[in-house]
Amino acid sequence: MRGAALDVTETEPLPADDPLLNIPQLTVTPHMAWYSEESYGELKRRTVENAVDVAAGRTPRNIVNPEVLGAPGRNHGLTAEVAR
Repeated sequence: MRGAALDVTETEPLPADDPLLNIPQLTVTPHMAWYSEESYGELKRRTVENAVDVAAGRTPRNIVNPEVLGAPGRNHGLTAEVAR
């Protein structure tokens, strides 16, 4: 048996009559499949580390789009060096 799972949909939450909800091989979660006590703790830890890095003038460690660091008016004093 094949199947799929979606944690993110274009419309959130999905309306109760959305056809996706009627597909037996599909599991749809309410954009929370990532959550566990461990992952939430990790998210908070990384957020604080990034805030401390920015406050100290360092490039954040977990930046998703480092290409914006070199864009005019976007680096706010940070270097274009990709984080560790």
